Amino acid sequence: MTAVHPYFTARAEAWMRHAGGDPRDAADLARWAQTARMVGDPARGVVVAADGTLVAETRRSRGLALGAIRQAVGQPVAHATYAEVCQGAGHHPGQPAAA
Repeated sequence: MTAVHPYFTARAEAWMRHAGGDPRDAADLARWAQTARMVGDPARGVVVAADGTLVAETRRSRGLALGAIRQAVGQPVAHATYAEVCQGAGHHPGQPAAA
């Protein structure tokens, strides 16, 4: 397994924090972000459960049925877009995350 670059770890942790989750549960999202960035498809996204589980990968998702997904997995879910976790300024430990 390839190590996840700190850039993607920081972006995923910031996203989890913003979505109301625990940044310590961002490892799967960070791995997804690193892979998505290598593929380079900005139409990609992913549905993430509150515990950090990746539930579904998406493409150009408008009007996702997040309520139905939340009911199916039994916990809150949110949609992370490529732009939110694969692009933007990096975050360094000890500095506030970019909003």
